[in-house]
Amino acid sequence: MKALRTLFLAALLGTATLAGAQTAGRRHAPESAYPSYHGLVMAGYQGWFHNNGKGVMYPDENRIHIDMWPDVSEYEHTYPTGLKMADGSTARFFCSDDEQTVATHFRWMREYGLDGVFLQRFYGSCRPRRGSRQHSVTVLRHAQKYAVENGRAISVMYDLSGLDPDRGEDCSLLIDDWKFLVDSLKVTSYSQPNQYLYHNGKPLVVIWGVGFPDRPYHIRNIRLAELIDFLHNDPEYGGCSVMLGVPTYWRELFSDCVEDPYLHDLIRKADLVLPWMVQRFTPLLHFEMNRYADMIRKDMEWCAANGVEYVPLVYPGFSWYNLSRGGDDMNDIGGEKPLASIPRQGGKFYWSQIYTAVKTGAQMLYVAMFDEVNEGTAIFKVTDHPPVSRVAKFVGMDGKPSDHYLYLTGEGARMLRGERELTPKMPERKGETAPSKPWEQIYADKGFTVEETTIRGRRAVLIVPPDANGRWIARPAFIGAFAQVDDALLARGWSFGLLDLMDEYASPDAQEAFTEFADYARKKYGLSKKVVLEGLSRGGWFSLLYAENHPDRVAALYLDAPLCDLTKFTGNPHVRKAAAAWEAAGVAPDAFYTYARDHFDRIKKKPIIVVYGAADPVVPFEQQFGTFDLSGCKRLSVIGKTGCAHHPHSLNPCDPILDFLTK
Repeated sequence: MKALRTLFLAALLGTATLAGAQTAGRRHAPESAYPSYHGLVMAGYQGWFHNNGKGVMYPDENRIHIDMWPDVSEYEHTYPTGLKMADGSTARFFCSDDEQTVATHFRWMREYGLDGVFLQRFYGSCRPRRGSRQHSVTVLRHAQKYAVENGRAISVMYDLSGLDPDRGEDCSLLIDDWKFLVDSLKVTSYSQPNQYLYHNGKPLVVIWGVGFPDRPYHIRNIRLAELIDFLHNDPEYGGCSVMLGVPTYWRELFSDCVEDPYLHDLIRKADLVLPWMVQRFTPLLHFEMNRYADMIRKDMEWCAANGVEYVPLVYPGFSWYNLSRGGDDMNDIGGEKPLASIPRQGGKFYWSQIYTAVKTGAQMLYVAMFDEVNEGTAIFKVTDHPPVSRVAKFVGMDGKPSDHYLYLTGEGARMLRGERELTPKMPERKGETAPSKPWEQIYADKGFTVEETTIRGRRAVLIVPPDANGRWIARPAFIGAFAQVDDALLARGWSFGLLDLMDEYASPDAQEAFTEFADYARKKYGLSKKVVLEGLSRGGWFSLLYAENHPDRVAALYLDAPLCDLTKFTGNPHVRKAAAAWEAAGVAPDAFYTYARDHFDRIKKKPIIVVYGAADPVVPFEQQFGTFDLSGCKRLSVIGKTGCAHHPHSLNPCDPILDFLTK
């Protein structure tokens, strides 16, 4: 089912859950929903786009210092700028300390499968009684809330930028700030389950900016070793794991790195090392990925010999044209730079790095960055239709949809964990060239009733046609993906429902939420008590377990490449989280991993249609649904697609599925 690579990761994850779990300082929660960085893709999160109470953001096009423009169509609150769109309307921007901005960002993380973010905390933000500290605290508070609501991991990344040794400043300020975050914001004990990222069972703290020669501070004179020792060993606030952010050439101590072997001493004191590789690789040179792979491999060898773990960095592209045009408050970066100096190539450059890092043996990835539009590295939703300007220029999306890099990030996370094939070919969604609007919006435009609400904090969508007949089909994830069957049923008077339970793996609370959702749909729109469950990939797990536990609520099952056995997915943190929830309800983890197969007898009287790819390397039929005892099934149809991998789902045409479900 999974590659051996992932079985190895699972073993590491299982070890990390136990090792050191009780060694965190007394101020921290003893456990986390994310006990290890292994198997995760995390991004950097700047959160520094502030309105500052002036009403208009970026009022002067001559002082624009961002090279990409966000797609603001999904933000509840946006703010006017001094720029204009092509139609003459005012260009609008989001504000990072607006709660709804953070809510939107964390919803995207969940929807696309980004595991979480490192929240940048700049040195200047740690100075007491400064406005920048208030901004950063506001963003962090919102991030805590929405990390919990969306099941994402968060961690603090201290950035030493701004540390001024001429003012007598050093890392002791960060010790005080960490105490403040732990005591005042409860950053490592905010919720149950705790969403703060742990590594080796201990809270992970990052110190970035160690060893760069263009900084005014010297690594020997700012009490860095003291900070690391405090984070490791303080009985109250310590017991942490530490990751250092260092230059690309940290191992060889040249080029972008200080030529001081003391850097190696500091790295050996840490638990993980993260080299900053933005601008160091480009798709414009041949054999760049060979050089990237060679660097990762040699870095990993050094780390293995010195007891440190290694985190490769990937990024989609780079641009600082507008930043380089200057201004009195800008640093000298060597004159005007070209727009998109490291081009994205529609995602090919980004995907090639992810593939190369995973193939070379990466156990975790850092993405630069989630929201960094200043230097053109953002992976969040960016528009291909930015404002027009006489002087400012913006990088577009190469004709790709605004969510393209979020989609690639989620697929990269799945590839890292072995949940999809390891391939250098960039994945593409069917119909990717025309996703100008969400699938559900297409039906709203057609006059269908489209309601979006929340059920127990989860996104819920209902689409009801004007001639609704009461029958309906529902998914636990992936709205609008491979929607041929949904489209055809909506055209026949069926309704559609989504309760977004992605990554919850049919936890007891997720099943209760779906029952509440179904009751809501029945009461408000007159839909049938019994629903057809549509389970694509991991959605198959929820569909099977819900049907087995609530057979009176399910009319039929349509399963497509369904995940039916979790025994080889125990390294997935979301699977472990669901297993823990089931264990609290009296079901042991081993029994949970095979629950769908062991309780299949409960639904053999239900109509069940299964579609699968005969060449699926991610969820092989013979290791999943093919292991079920199908004797006694009242009405069962199994359709294999010769030569087909995990994708695409469904059939084209989908008439066999329609005929089965509508009889």
